[in-house]
Amino acid sequence: IEKLIELYNPIHIYYFAGQSSIVKSVKTPKDTMISNFLGAKNFLQIIYKKKLNIKFFKANSGYIFQNKNKKIDLNSKLINSKNPYIKSQIKAYKLVKKYRKYGLQCYSIIFFNTESLLRPKEYFVKKICNAVKKNKKVSIGNINNIRDYSWAPEIMVGVSLLNKIKPCDIILASGKGMSGKQIIKYLFQIKKIDYKKYININKKLFRRNEEKKIVSSMTKTIAKLKKFNWKPKIFGKKLLYKMYLEQ
Repeated sequence: IEKLIELYNPIHIYYFAGQSSIVKSVKTPKDTMISNFLGAKNFLQIIYKKKLNIKFFKANSGYIFQNKNKKIDLNSKLINSKNPYIKSQIKAYKLVKKYRKYGLQCYSIIFFNTESLLRPKEYFVKKICNAVKKNKKVSIGNINNIRDYSWAPEIMVGVSLLNKIKPCDIILASGKGMSGKQIIKYLFQIKKIDYKKYININKKLFRRNEEKKIVSSMTKTIAKLKKFNWKPKIFGKKLLYKMYLEQ
């Protein structure tokens, strides 16, 4: 990493690598910790040791916070979880804060369910899109949970503006919640077919101790980026139709 930084002399580093599946992390705890925490630590240590003038942006997750049935903001308490993915991201979140106190220009960007056409097919929205397109039956877990879904290309415009503000922790999401059931209904309505004939609820796919509602508050983010006229506009049905029609 040190040799690569010396070779390319970057002014920004976006650490968006990492094993990002909560389910997969249980099977690959070591890889999850290495990719989400240790990799970021290596970069930050080198930037600090070499006194480099580099802005460092670390992707993180809204799942690191407790919600208490309220919208999540940066004042929300960190969750006490045994899940390897969440544990690795909490460690990374605290690490970025520590190096910022040391004077480094480092940011934690808190993402929620950021969707794009590049999503792997096993992720929920992509899985339902494929089921509708192919008239294919699909097994899924809890459809009553509510999550914050945003459109990746729009969110990345927000990311590109962060280098113009002071180093901080910041949430980039839609601030809007949708349940799995709403998503299923919206997408199957496109072809006017009965979703009940294609959806199989498998209780084995339910996650233990999962939060029912994980939705962000975007109030402070929108205020910080107001001078750039940025705020999320693609969410809900508009996002789902884009995922379905453009893939």
